[in-house]
Amino acid sequence: MNWSQLRLSSNRLLSLAVFVIIFALFSIFANNFFTIRGVLNLLVQTSTFTILSIGSALVLIVGCVDFSLGAVIALSGTAVVAFAVMGIPIWISMILAVSLGGMVGFVNGFLVAKMRLPSFITTFAMAISLYGCLGAFGEFAASHPPPFPVPSSLGDLANVPVFTIVSHDATGASTVIFPVFPGL
Repeated sequence: MNWSQLRLSSNRLLSLAVFVIIFALFSIFANNFFTIRGVLNLLVQTSTFTILSIGSALVLIVGCVDFSLGAVIALSGTAVVAFAVMGIPIWISMILAVSLGGMVGFVNGFLVAKMRLPSFITTFAMAISLYGCLGAFGEFAASHPPPFPVPSSLGDLANVPVFTIVSHDATGASTVIFPVFPGL
């Protein structure tokens, strides 16, 4: 083993040692650091960005860039609410919104791969177009409220958990373990 290989392996071991020490310190001194609730909370908070970064990484690997990602997310989020206000069940609204975002991605991919347009210009133009449509939609929605009441099943979409973990004690009483809303 020569010196450069030894130095490379010692740098890797040093990084691993620092990680283990920091992990141990946080586990000892932070009450909720390495608990099921803490890990699930971390996974829920990072899941969206993890999924988006995988797609962005694939685009970068093939040598392109995608500037329309934020606009597609905004379009899909707005579409979920718009479809739900129209009376479509929320799970179908989510599927339709994801399909809409996929169609925008398909158009971007077609323009870049088949039409040979530069990805920088194509996705930047798509982002500008989508943000313009969303701005026009926002003004239209503000001036034209729906002709029917908003379904009560929509509730407060931002605070409704997608899934919960419930624990039962010896008496049969249930306690929600995840998610925990502070102050409730």
